Amino acid sequence: MQRKRYLTPLTWPAISFAAMILLGTLALCLPVCHGEGASLSVVDAAFLSTSAVCVTGLSPVDISQVLSPVGQGVMLVLIQVGGLGVMTYTSLIFLLWRKQVPFTSREAVSQALLGGDFNMGQFLLQVVCIVLGVELLAALAHAEGIGEMTTASHTCSLGSADNSYFFHLTKLLKAARINFACAPTENLYLQGRQDTFPKRRGITRVKELTDNGINVSLGQDSMQDPWYPLGNGNMMIILDYVLHLAQMMSFAELDDALKFPTVNGSTTMHLGDSYGIAEGRPANFIVLDATTPFEAVYERADVVRSVRAGCTLFTAETTVDTDLPIMRG
Repeated sequence: MQRKRYLTPLTWPAISFAAMILLGTLALCLPVCHGEGASLSVVDAAFLSTSAVCVTGLSPVDISQVLSPVGQGVMLVLIQVGGLGVMTYTSLIFLLWRKQVPFTSREAVSQALLGGDFNMGQFLLQVVCIVLGVELLAALAHAEGIGEMTTASHTCSLGSADNSYFFHLTKLLKAARINFACAPTENLYLQGRQDTFPKRRGITRVKELTDNGINVSLGQDSMQDPWYPLGNGNMMIILDYVLHLAQMMSFAELDDALKFPTVNGSTTMHLGDSYGIAEGRPANFIVLDATTPFEAVYERADVVRSVRAGCTLFTAETTVDTDLPIMRG
C-alpha cells in the first residue's frame, strides 16, 4: 500500500503561507522590534504578520509608535514576500527541495507558472530582480526629487505580478511621479516565446498605470534590425497594439488614446513648455488624415504632412493611375 503524502503541490502553498506568518509573528514578538516603552501582544503580532503577508494593510496598533525601525523593517519584508505572490515563493521551495519532490509535482508547478520546460531558478531571479528594480528606481527617484525626469522602460514583469503587490507598488509609483515607456511590439514578440499555452501577453500594465494617473508613453526601439526586423517607427501601429493588448476599448479610452504617442511622450521626454501648439513654441508637428481622434485611431490614419521647425518635411499626395476617362482630371 502506497504511503499517503501530506506534502503535495496542493498543501505546499498553505504550509509556506502559514510558515511565513508564523515567522513574522515570532520576529515581531522580539523586544528589539518594539518601540521605546511600547509592547506588542502575541495576538497583535500575529494580526500584523498576517496582514502584511496577505497585503491587506490592516493594523490594530500605531506601527510608527509601537514598532522600532527593526520591527518596521520586518513588516516591510513580510509585505514584500506577500506582494510577490505565495506561488512564486512556493516555486522556490520546490526548487530547493527538488530531490524530495516527485517529477510529476515539479511538472505541475511548471505548468501552473509558465507551462512547458523552463529554468525555474532563472524565472524567479528575473521576476524578483526586475520587480524589485522598479521599486528601487521609484524609491530613489522619489527621494532625489527627480521622478518626472525618470523613466522605467518595458517593465514587462509587472504583467506577471499579482494584483495585491501591484496595488501597493502603485502608491510608490504615484508618489515618485516616474514615467513608463512601453514598446508593445518588441515586448509581445520577445516575452513568452518559450511558454506553452497559455502564453503571457508580455507588456506592462498600461491600463492600470494609466487609470492610476501614472504617465505611460509608447515607443519602438528596434528599426528593421536582426533582433526585430518589422520595426518601422509608425506610432499609429504601436498605439493599435497597445489598445488591443491592454484591452482599452471604451469610447472614452479611444477618444483619449492619441495622448499616448503625443502628450504622454512629451511628458516622458520632459519637454515642458516647448511642447504643444501655442505662440512662440517650436513648430514641430504631424498632420493625420482624420477629422476626429476616434477616426484617427479607427482608421490607423496615415501622416499627410510633417513639419519640423516650421519647415514642411513632406506632404503626402494621392494619385490614381487609370485608363478610365471618368477618373481622369
